[in-house]
Order: sequence, then C-alpha cells, then structure tokens
Amino acid sequence: MKNKINFSVIIPIYKVEKYLRQCINSVLNQTYKNFEIILVDDGSPDGCPQVCDEYKKQHKNIKVIHKENGGLSDARNVGLKEAFGEYIIFLDSDDYWNDNLFLENAFKIISKENSDLFVFGMQKYFEDIDIYKDKERNIGKSELIVELIKNNHFKASACDKIIKSKIIKDNNIVFPLGYKSEDIKWTYDILRFCKKISFYNKNIYVYRQRSESITKTVEENNIRDMIKIINYCVDDCKKNKYKNEEILLSFVAYEYCVALGLISSKKCKNNISNEIKKELYCLKYLLKYDISKKVKLVKLFNFFWGIKLTSKLMGYFIDKKEK
Repeated sequence: MKNKINFSVIIPIYKVEKYLRQCINSVLNQTYKNFEIILVDDGSPDGCPQVCDEYKKQHKNIKVIHKENGGLSDARNVGLKEAFGEYIIFLDSDDYWNDNLFLENAFKIISKENSDLFVFGMQKYFEDIDIYKDKERNIGKSELIVELIKNNHFKASACDKIIKSKIIKDNNIVFPLGYKSEDIKWTYDILRFCKKISFYNKNIYVYRQRSESITKTVEENNIRDMIKIINYCVDDCKKNKYKNEEILLSFVAYEYCVALGLISSKKCKNNISNEIKKELYCLKYLLKYDISKKVKLVKLFNFFWGIKLTSKLMGYFIDKKEK
C-alpha cells in the first residue's frame, strides 16, 4: 500500500450548508492522513459550492467537482470516476464520523486481513431532541457475513462500508440512476463480489435524522423502486446461481421485510395502491431465506396471521420505533 492513496472519501453535496463543515472536518481531523476527499457539488443552490472551493484552496488532498443536479446516485458515480484510492468510502454531507482514530484503525485491520469489504457501525442522531441512539452489536463465532445478516447488521447502506476499489472497477459496480432505493442494489452487487469481509464493532458513522429530511416520508415510488430492485436481485441470483445465493437472498429478504412494514407505517406520505401492495405480497416466498432474526420473526407472523396482517404489525413496530 506504500506510495498510494489508501482511501478515497466521496461526499455528495446538495443543500447542506448548515452541516457541511462538520462533515468535512470529521475526515480532515483523522489521525491517519493517507486519503483524498472528493467533494461532489450536485448543483447545490445554497452556499455549499463556495464552502467546497474554500476547503480545496486550504487542503491539497481535496478535489471538488461542480456539476448540474442529477441526484444522489449520479453524484456518487461521478465521485467514483475521480477516485484513485485503493479503498472507497462514502459519507453523506449532513452526516459525520465521531472518531478521529477511525481511518487509522480501519487501515490496520484492512492491511492485516486484506479485506475486500470493511463494515462498521452507525448511530442515529435525532437533532430535534439532541439524542444519539446506538445499536448494540453482538457477533458470534460463525462466518462473519452470516452473523452480520443474522443480527441485522448488514443493511442496504453505502455509508457504513469501506470497499476495495478494484472490486468496484473490475465489476463496473455503480449506483442505479432514477431509483429511490439505490443502496439496495449497490449493497447486493458489492456482496456478490466481496469475499474477505472485516467488521469494526464501533458506531463510527453519525446518521443525522433531520425533521425536513427526505428519508422521513415514503411515497409509492419508493416502494415501487424497492420491488423492482428486489426482483432484479432475485432474477440475478436465479440466472447466475451464485455459491453464496442463500446469503444474497437473505440480505434481500431483510429489505423485503422493511418494505412490507413501510407500506403500513405512518412514514407513507400517501396511501399505497392495492396494485403495489399485491406485488409486494407476492414476494413473500423470500421469507424462506431467513438467516436474519427479523426475517425469522416476520416468517412466523406470516405463518399464523397471513401477509396482510403481518404487514400491519411491521408498520406498527416501525411507528413505535420512530417515537
């Protein structure tokens, strides 16, 4: 790893002037310094472009890309094209890292284990009430990825993972454009090719929960896109017959359970059409891929009460968790 950039930190930026400095500083304050930061200004209409240029003038390891607004997936893909690090990390611009030793410790583990994929923990920060919520992580001694999925620690997120860039480039892995749930396909594609996986049992990533955040509400298009991506993953598995098919579909099954709860939760801004609900209910066969404890529970509910009532129960649990 000598004489190379070890980490490329890609930060897509749009209308986050209030939070952007904290985000960038959480990377610059790392004790480990062999990294580059790629700031992708996705046509932000506020003061973000000026903040980006200011940081670029002050730091040689910062690149700035100004582009027309194309959405989160497009901004991440543009950042990937400009990344020269051996490992890729994504950081959303309203979030931040809470540990200055993070990259130093990550580098030690990745170097020792020659990791393809390095997974670390997240904590939620509810800014309206100034409360942080951590999730306890108990990992057993069996195969790591099985333990992560079993305990619901391997989710559809690009931001709690460090990925070897060679795997991304060799397999042309990009974020799908025009979808609301792009992280599901991205994480599925990454899981297809990453063999050596490491886990850092600390909640490094602070995931800000904003009252005005787009993630607060779910519309029918969100669910429609989740169904499309889930079907893509299932079809891909059937076609290619991967050795780790059960693991891949267990990951997909967890995301299916999330969608099942969302359509019955208060997060849904508008009522979901019966057509979409039926499409989702037809995917209940995924519950047989039940490595995840959550999927096992949903499978049990479905056995006793059917998929419609199970969806309502899942929606109730989501609403209760959000309080």
